[in-house]
Amino acid sequence: MYGTLIGVITLLIRNLTGWVEGAMFAILLGNICAPLLDEVVVRLRTRRYAPAFTETPEAS
Repeated sequence: MYGTLIGVITLLIRNLTGWVEGAMFAILLGNICAPLLDEVVVRLRTRRYAPAFTETPEAS
């Protein structure tokens, strides 16, 4: 996800702006967004596995 984000930003910078070398700026933007991406991935994974941990066995 991180590499894809940097690649897409690089393509956008190269095609939509006058900068030929947009890779360095794309890496900086990717590093800024990395903590947000980490938080999103952790929340999605915990949401997917949360129902398995919240089930309680029935008491006899």
